[in-house]
Amino acid sequence: GYTRTPQEGGWDEVTYYTTRKRLGNFVGEGNYYVYVLSNENMPGLLKIGYTKKHPEERAKQVSRSTGVAGKYKVEFALRCHDGIGLEYEVHKELDYCRVDSQKEHFQATLPEVKQKIEEIATRYTRNNL
Repeated sequence: GYTRTPQEGGWDEVTYYTTRKRLGNFVGEGNYYVYVLSNENMPGLLKIGYTKKHPEERAKQVSRSTGVAGKYKVEFALRCHDGIGLEYEVHKELDYCRVDSQKEHFQATLPEVKQKIEEIATRYTRNNL
């Protein structure tokens, strides 16, 4: 299973207990985050990605890009052991609202995206292997 602990800043800390072979035998918080960012200059769009950095650091990094108007804000983040896999599955499930197949931006609501991330994350728990 997993435990979810709300944190300040709009993201939750999730501790997973898994024996999934491709992930190894981990117990703990994980080294990745799957995050959701918004940008006031891109209303209705959410950026979904993964990082080993703290989501606030990642938002600052993405905001510094010369092609970005305005700053990104962390709307939600979930700590996990397999950020690459979880991000891939979320992107696949939300493909219907993806703005561009080469980008990580989706035209969706925060509750919809948050629910999808949490739903998919349950596949990474001991009870579902």
